[in-house]
Amino acid sequence: MDTIKNEDKKLICKSCKGEMEKGFVGAKTNNGEESREDWGTSISFLGTGLNNSIPVTTFRCKNCGLLQSYAI
Repeated sequence: MDTIKNEDKKLICKSCKGEMEKGFVGAKTNNGEESREDWGTSISFLGTGLNNSIPVTTFRCKNCGLLQSYAI
């Protein structure tokens, strides 16, 4: 995980050894707004969100398109 947190180092694709670029997987809400993906330990009591949520960062291989996601 040190490779992901250190912006000076490049993440290498596990599939083809290409360079990975940082991004995110977004989704549109019912009102058309963009939202990002989060990871959480459980759904909140009222079901309106996640408990202990962590943003999900996704890396995409510039060569083969493989996506790797991390909650960091």
